[in-house]
Amino acid sequence: MASTRVTLYLLAAGLLLPIAMVVLGSLAALLGGLGDRGWGHFLQRATLGLLALWLIDLVMLLLAAASRTLPRRLSDDAEPLEGADPGQQGS
Repeated sequence: MASTRVTLYLLAAGLLLPIAMVVLGSLAALLGGLGDRGWGHFLQRATLGLLALWLIDLVMLLLAAASRTLPRRLSDDAEPLEGADPGQQGS
């Protein structure tokens, strides 16, 4: 089960990485427009790297949230799901 600290770190990264991608993408476009193609291309690649990290972070955040919720649903002490027949709780 994922700890609260790990979930908070993943959530913070999920919120901050898109901001960093926008800043780097904008800077890459600015440098490309000013004629510095080398650094512009480098920052475009860095933005793609951050995009990959962001996608991995979102998947990990989904798995962390699932690992925190799934054990509660599977335990015998859990409340029955909405619409479930209470007579079939034990089977």
